[in-house]
Amino acid sequence: MKSKISKNNPFPPKAPHSLMWQYLYDNKISGDFLDYGAHDGKILKILAKDGFVKNGVGLDANKSVVEKNDNNLPENIKLRLILKNSPLEFDDNTFDVVTILGVIEHVYDQKKLLDELFRVLKPGGTIIALVPGKNLFSFLDLGNWKFVFPKVHKLFYTIAFSKEEYEKRYVICENGLIGDIEVEKSWHQHFSPVELKNLMEDSNFKFNYADGRGLFYRLIVVSNLLTFKIFNFLFKPLLNFDSRVFSQDEIMISCTKPK
Repeated sequence: MKSKISKNNPFPPKAPHSLMWQYLYDNKISGDFLDYGAHDGKILKILAKDGFVKNGVGLDANKSVVEKNDNNLPENIKLRLILKNSPLEFDDNTFDVVTILGVIEHVYDQKKLLDELFRVLKPGGTIIALVPGKNLFSFLDLGNWKFVFPKVHKLFYTIAFSKEEYEKRYVICENGLIGDIEVEKSWHQHFSPVELKNLMEDSNFKFNYADGRGLFYRLIVVSNLLTFKIFNFLFKPLLNFDSRVFSQDEIMISCTKPK
């Protein structure tokens, strides 16, 4: 990790969002925000509290999450439902900052999405993307185990939640998603910094900066689960050390729209 996480950063070093917050802070970036894949709007809420967001719009494909949380946000933040593959309902050059955090890896037509985000970003505006990094431990991504071990996943998900919830998310595929991944993609993709940079540049963004966090994160998490958390007291210190020393588990990239 190249960035030095400041003490006032609300996210712990082991959280990839700490990289995004630190970049905004170090470069004094603020204005009107669009967070694509905002889930419950929590990230926008934190960024608004810290003075980065003048007005913010969060978009998400999960209808129930959007309906549940839109009224729980500050007046300057709106949470809206976005239908998969639909164009964004904003004029050209609307936003100063676009964030797309842990989303691109779930999307099938990545270029179509990035072209739309390029359109609504103001010239000179900033886009920040976070994705899983491609490394030795990518195979331990728990998000892909439902594809590798579908029967085991079905059993544990049904026990943890319900058969009805499993059917809704993984058979009916509500919102066009299998879990949180677009049905057409059906895989949680990992990127090298160069692959992500090339993807952004294919949509005419200009590369600015790349950073990363961790390397052994997935190994530590899976090991903790498989040992039934008996070494849980080591969990946080190991993750914090990993995040400070290495930079391959999560990748952050910042680009701008040329003026």
